[in-house]
Amino acid sequence: MKASKKSHRDFVDSIIEQLVEELPEAGAEAIEVIARFSRLSTFLRKPVVDSVARHDLSQAEYNVLAALRRSGPPYHLAPSKVSRSMLFTSGGLTPVLDRLESRGLIERKPDEADRRKLKVGLTEAGLLLHARALDSHVEISKKLTRVLSPEQLEQLNELLRIMMLTFEDPGVE
Repeated sequence: MKASKKSHRDFVDSIIEQLVEELPEAGAEAIEVIARFSRLSTFLRKPVVDSVARHDLSQAEYNVLAALRRSGPPYHLAPSKVSRSMLFTSGGLTPVLDRLESRGLIERKPDEADRRKLKVGLTEAGLLLHARALDSHVEISKKLTRVLSPEQLEQLNELLRIMMLTFEDPGVE
């Protein structure tokens, strides 16, 4: 709880101070980290969601377009690969694909290698909309992290990667 000794205190500092006072054995350092993650998530989520909503996209719709764009030309993937390559789960990919297809942002075509299967692909309109939404996403990401130096961003990313790997690959410790 080093931050509480400094002049700048955040909301979590006051909670942790109370916790340490009442339950000194509670493992405050770990709780402090998780509390900050939780609180930051609340602050970060809305601006990110709003940045893509300005382009009339839900977060799930943006994630589909982004997954297809990251796949490289010709920007086609099987629906199962779209789902696996998204940063967030869509809570049901088919309705998201239906909405994007009805807007002309994606198309579904039979897979040339196996016509029983479908491929999902970006249309020219989808590619253009993704580019505009990505610009907004990059802009808000930079704005939200501007208080950190490049070195601090790199360090934070490395620490977060260590934590993420424990969830994404349980064999990593």
